[in-house]
Amino acid sequence: MTNQVNQQQLVEFRQSLNTYTKQWCSPKKKVGNKWVLVKNINYLVTGKDGIGFALWRLRETMSKLKCTTHNQLVWRCTKVGKTKRGVYDIYSFKCTRINHSISGVM
Repeated sequence: MTNQVNQQQLVEFRQSLNTYTKQWCSPKKKVGNKWVLVKNINYLVTGKDGIGFALWRLRETMSKLKCTTHNQLVWRCTKVGKTKRGVYDIYSFKCTRINHSISGVM
């Protein structure tokens, strides 16, 4: 049996932009080796930008999530990075779960 409390949790998100048509795809989350659409993206869609820049709004909400019992931040998110693949610009970021250690307490 493994101790799941101390295991590092990593979540990856990405969103791509077609540079010719200027159309954004929906943000995706990496589950295993597959990319799956993010569920319930209604809070990421705005009237002005639509689905565009949803990844930045998702990163902002993930970095503000707090633990309800201890009122401490839960996720540490990296900056949104850009990679170019042919016609597409792929934007992505990673979130790691913050482990709040109680080491040194006797």
